[in-house]
Amino acid sequence: MDSGDSPAGTDNAARIRRKTVACRRCHARKVKCSGRTPCDGCITALCENDCVYLMRDRRVKVAESYLQQVLAENEQLKRRLAMTSNPSTQETSSVVQAQQEPSASEDNLSNPLMQERAWFVVSDAETPPIYIGEVACTAFATRFRQSLALYPGSTHHIPRIHYVQDEDLLSVPNEATWPTRSHARLLLRVALANINRGYYVVLPKPTMAKLEEMYQDPNLRDPLVTCKFFALFALGEVYSSRVKAPSGGNFPGLSYFIRACSLIPMLPERTNLEHIEILILLSFFSHNLNRRNSAYLWIGSALRLALTVGLHHNLPGSIALDPVAREHRVRIWWTIYICDRMWGSKLGHPLMIPDTNITVDLPSNSMLTEEAKAEFSDPAYIIASIKLARIAGEIVTSIYCRGHPPPFIQSVQRILRSLNAWMAALPESVRLSKSGSSARHVVSLHLSFNQCVILATRPVLLHVFTISRIMPTHGALADNIAPVISTLAEACLRTARHSNELLTEVWIDGTLSTFGYFDAQYLFSSAVILAISSVTDVDGRDSDLVEAAAQLLQSMANCGNLSAIEFCGHLDQVRADIKHHCSATTATLTMPELDSLGGARSIFDNTTNRLTAEMALLEPPMLDFLTQTELYFDFPNPMDMFQNTMHL
Repeated sequence: MDSGDSPAGTDNAARIRRKTVACRRCHARKVKCSGRTPCDGCITALCENDCVYLMRDRRVKVAESYLQQVLAENEQLKRRLAMTSNPSTQETSSVVQAQQEPSASEDNLSNPLMQERAWFVVSDAETPPIYIGEVACTAFATRFRQSLALYPGSTHHIPRIHYVQDEDLLSVPNEATWPTRSHARLLLRVALANINRGYYVVLPKPTMAKLEEMYQDPNLRDPLVTCKFFALFALGEVYSSRVKAPSGGNFPGLSYFIRACSLIPMLPERTNLEHIEILILLSFFSHNLNRRNSAYLWIGSALRLALTVGLHHNLPGSIALDPVAREHRVRIWWTIYICDRMWGSKLGHPLMIPDTNITVDLPSNSMLTEEAKAEFSDPAYIIASIKLARIAGEIVTSIYCRGHPPPFIQSVQRILRSLNAWMAALPESVRLSKSGSSARHVVSLHLSFNQCVILATRPVLLHVFTISRIMPTHGALADNIAPVISTLAEACLRTARHSNELLTEVWIDGTLSTFGYFDAQYLFSSAVILAISSVTDVDGRDSDLVEAAAQLLQSMANCGNLSAIEFCGHLDQVRADIKHHCSATTATLTMPELDSLGGARSIFDNTTNRLTAEMALLEPPMLDFLTQTELYFDFPNPMDMFQNTMHL
């Protein structure tokens, strides 16, 4: 009689169905597994032979004397086997087996924000679906709103519509002319001061000298040089503008930008550095228009052209080139590298070149004369930016990877280790001032660092919030959350508070970028994190910070900042959904259930003293996490946490 037909067989089948571990095939596809052997999914796919369950090791407590006895017996067995078999064969067999069997800890880890299929939003039938990268801050805001939703399918992603449309660019008359000499000098000085402080694109003195030559002899105004100067004029005008942008599409610098785009030649077969410089400048300006995809395309074209002339490699010493020109090549390449990594980390796009293909030296002033050093900014700053951009690229490829992602919690640990090492090695010249205001470009560097910490930890924070929402009556939340998860969630919150504080100080100092993209993006990113904490905010501190961030974003939007207008729409919807969620929760829960929600406050701690992102990474629980070699933690299936984005 078949065991499956007996009562005992029925009991065994019931036990199998209660298995909480998915088979390897179902886990790889991130679908629910029935727990049978073979499971229903493998039977349907005719893959019964592939239905394999990984055995997990359980931690048990034993007496030390028993452990010593087992180890002694193990050594005796090893000596006996060594006398009867070939040692080299045994060693090779064990190594091959270790390589073929994945560790049990890798079996249960995944980024809760990533679903099996990519995220697309359908806008209309005439245009392709819009791809949404989960690393984007607006995508995370939607995920948070989905976790608040009472009914599946009721929360949709807000598409980006506040940017200068293609039709608007084509409708702007291409009538920009050369400004007066004095105005041209002013625009150029503003552009160079803002660009070369945080990046590097052009040599200041030769560029200023070339401008004077072109005003003395208009015949020197060839199309490529004119294109470069009009791109600089566009940036100079948008950086210097402090008033509300006029209506009718007359965005500051837009006419110069249109003229520069019309003058740039088709992609050349043999390019020069001036052409690459122009592409970088146009990428910078595109962010002010909230044309993030265009900015990514411009910098991508610059990178491809840079590869064709070998900027990612050192020139041999046999090629006669003065030190200034050599350093110019080096810094142009690393500016493109920084932009590629940073632009991609805002959108969730893959890296365009791996680090293993880059052999060019880092920026340095060691071979320059004192006069030549005036052409270049502090190499310590750009080197710090390069290393941070490398970490940002690793965040996209490891934490927000789809396909065959590495273990999530180990990836977070590795990224935070790198960020901790980056901060520890940071030169004093690019650290935040402990007394008084810091230089604006230094603040921008630390805001970028904070954003990397937030990107690495906010999936954990949202996981903690989701747990607090779906089981509010299961006692204190801290009892249901692993300490390491609590540590990561708290680091995310503290980093967001630090970014909010830095941006508030920048606004007080009057250096907040009126039409800039990155200030608005960092402000919005930190505000969404603080909004998660505000749901269980006891004393209202984080709620106040969210309101202050909303007011700052609104002031930027009122001036015509297109990125701020977009982020304001998302943040307003987040605040409205929080208000609706809190009202619904208060109306449906009993008093004991409301009291049990206090467990969330031990995770979302808003009563601690002021901490920077650096201090958050140096807290004892965080250091303990960074030094652990084995991590055990289960994240839920992303399909169980959020609605299916294929229908959003």
